[in-house]
Amino acid sequence: MKLLKADGTLNGTTGLNRHWRGCKANPENQQSDDDKQSKLSFKKDPTGEGHVYTWKHDEVRIAKAILGIFTIGELPFKWLENEACIELVNALNGRVILPSRHTASRNVAQLYLDERSKLLKHLSNPNTAVHLTTDTWTSPCQRKNYMVVTAHFIDDDWVMHKRVVNFREVDTHKGEDMARELLVCIHEWGMKKVMSMTVDNAKSNDMAIKYLVKKLPNVYDNGNQFHIRCMAHIINLIVKMGLKHQNYHVECVQNAVKYIRGSTQRIKNSKKQ
Repeated sequence: MKLLKADGTLNGTTGLNRHWRGCKANPENQQSDDDKQSKLSFKKDPTGEGHVYTWKHDEVRIAKAILGIFTIGELPFKWLENEACIELVNALNGRVILPSRHTASRNVAQLYLDERSKLLKHLSNPNTAVHLTTDTWTSPCQRKNYMVVTAHFIDDDWVMHKRVVNFREVDTHKGEDMARELLVCIHEWGMKKVMSMTVDNAKSNDMAIKYLVKKLPNVYDNGNQFHIRCMAHIINLIVKMGLKHQNYHVECVQNAVKYIRGSTQRIKNSKKQ
């Protein structure tokens, strides 16, 4: 077999290049091949049973995991510059380069825009039936009124989702004012089919529902099934009303607990009994 061509170059240079890239003496080129190579790994689950699975270095997966630290774990962006975080990442995988906290904040902002665009596309679909829940409250510290709106819907795979679509400050708790804010939220998300609205038993909510039924273009069954009263709020009212009749006995139990917790010696004696 001839190793040299007429021009003096080697035959089978492609195979030689592959061999050269896989050579341990050439780690710069070897790294790019390792990124594409799946490896076997062994991992134990919480029950102690081991499993063998394939693993490879995936930059996209790593980037998503880093974003999850802030969007799911709710850690501050400055955590990326912590010595313990850097040491942990280096110990797990020395190839991972952590972004700066400024880059991470921009990536999270872009992730929000991307996810909002996906949700907007789904909620604005005329075939998507949306059920809304809302509540308003006054912050005891800031003395400001806030309202939250949550959308419940089922996707094409019959999986139910719950998404907070609005959280903003409102001027008052009046029914018409809240209804106007709800209409703004519905129009911003392009919702075409709002099936129901779940609220508590406040009178202002009754007025807000009546206002919405008149303003919404598509209302199922002329709005007869639109107003859903919050079961959790009703149960809470029942429990409070029932405790009023047994208030004396409840106060006795509360006073006994306060007396025991007022002294470390009493706590120790109560545990012995």
